[in-house]
Amino acid sequence: MINKKPLAYAISSILLTASLPVFAQDDAQTKGQQRAELEEIIVTGSRIRKSGFSSASPMDVIDVAGASRQGISNLGSLLQSTTIARGSEQVTSAMSTIYGQNGGAGVETVSLRGLGAKRTLTLVNGRRAGPAGFGGSVSSFDLNVLPLSTIERVEILKDGASSIYGSDAVAGVINIITRKDDESSFNMFTSQPTKSGGETSNIDFSWGQTSGKFYSRVTGSYSRQSELKQGQRDYFSCGEEYIFDQETGERADLIDPRTGKPHCSDSGWGQVWVYDYSGTVPDGLSLAQYDYDGDLGGLGDYIPSYDEAGQEIGAPNGFYPVNYDRLTDGVTNEDHPFQDQTSLEPKQEVATFFAEATYDFSDDHQAYAELLLNRRDTYQNNYNQLWTYIYNSDNGNESATAEGWSGNGYISPLTITDQSDGDNRVDYHRAVLGMTGDINDDWMYDISFQHSYSDATAREQRALKDAVDGNEEESANGDGTCAGT
Repeated sequence: MINKKPLAYAISSILLTASLPVFAQDDAQTKGQQRAELEEIIVTGSRIRKSGFSSASPMDVIDVAGASRQGISNLGSLLQSTTIARGSEQVTSAMSTIYGQNGGAGVETVSLRGLGAKRTLTLVNGRRAGPAGFGGSVSSFDLNVLPLSTIERVEILKDGASSIYGSDAVAGVINIITRKDDESSFNMFTSQPTKSGGETSNIDFSWGQTSGKFYSRVTGSYSRQSELKQGQRDYFSCGEEYIFDQETGERADLIDPRTGKPHCSDSGWGQVWVYDYSGTVPDGLSLAQYDYDGDLGGLGDYIPSYDEAGQEIGAPNGFYPVNYDRLTDGVTNEDHPFQDQTSLEPKQEVATFFAEATYDFSDDHQAYAELLLNRRDTYQNNYNQLWTYIYNSDNGNESATAEGWSGNGYISPLTITDQSDGDNRVDYHRAVLGMTGDINDDWMYDISFQHSYSDATAREQRALKDAVDGNEEESANGDGTCAGT
């Protein structure tokens, strides 16, 4: 039971995408009219019914109708672009692909005040919504499960509401209000960048009807986001240092003499780390690169041979010391083709079905029901670096396996593999059944039952250690080999 206070006689509404209404009237006419009591309004962040401005807690109300005019196609982008969310790190589908996140790859959440999604409570029609996702700690509402076509507005309570909702509302509360009108709609949306990769498209329908005391709405939505690969954008395909000369202001990046362009400084590959314990090797001479294209041998002004560099550890033909001064840094391989195939944004498909209904038993009592079904498929591509430690062939160790290498030390060959992709499917459903009404002028009730469930399957591709090291029995017999590239 909740104590209900009398409402004020004036009301105003705030819409971020609409102008404020004006209520100015002729004084004589205003005095002559009798003020009528307004309908009750439930404000997010309080269990006491009151008018929109009778609470001291600041709140924003976002009108979803203007989202499509801004080119926004999903709820995650809408909420993450709000003023209160700006300045905080937000988990987008791209962010959850590049870095491990609670909820897994493809998840989208919202964080207020930089406290994280775990401390930002998300409600649907004033009631908690269960989390969806996989991996890590699945504790936050995935914004992918509700399409914009189901939503009328979003209320954002800027103050913390932990005293009402608990510790998951310390940063604030987001209340998603679904549509309650009789209008029906059919929408198609597509976004095509000027270059291929990262295309998005969406199709949805929504149908609502009132028949006597019964109201119902059914919404279906399907959206697809194409994969955006790192190599499909020039500004991501080659990680440059962007160093500038303080006097001239001109670029001072290392130039790769093989291309005549600034050196790509991403992740190294095609190299062997050399650990020399002879005590005679100059500092930094610890990386050997294989001349796989046949162009390092012709760069005598940049790269000496191993003999010229004074290395005590000998290398097979075709290897050159690199990465020990500014000249040799410029020819170090740090831009593998597999990097260009990695996903900046994953390939993702989301299908949603949402239905809700209400039945008015009387003017004071109403039953309601909601059903939400959602499926999200996400695919991402990545690469891995693999390396191991191998004894040199003449360092006195009987289990030495590195043919062609000499001296007292170890080598660590670096291998790149694209066997690191993954995909996942998340099925989410939520059902709500309840009844609300007024007992008298001072008391009301709202009783509901909710069931939410998230089921996920995930597949990840990984290179196992025994596949990298070779057969254990062969390695024990000294028959293993070391490939520099």
